Amino acid sequence: MSIKHNHKVHKYQRINGTWTCIIRGCRHFLPGNVPLGPLGRLSICWECGEEFEIDNISMTREKPICADCDLNNPVRQLGNEFNSVGN
Repeated sequence: MSIKHNHKVHKYQRINGTWTCIIRGCRHFLPGNVPLGPLGRLSICWECGEEFEIDNISMTREKPICADCDLNNPVRQLGNEFNSVGN
């Protein structure tokens, strides 16, 4: 029996090339041969637990995290540079 949760949001993890939702009771997965995989889909960040849209950068991780949690994400670095300009 599956646990009811929002099927638009998954907590993806890449295992042997297959993107799998690890929310207990969810059987959703995307085979590794799906051209874009989870690109553009909503996922739950492995660091903060917030929902975010998977992009090319987060897809490089086995456990995708959002741009706010990814210190190496250029989008976040641009934001930090922009915020520090006024200081």
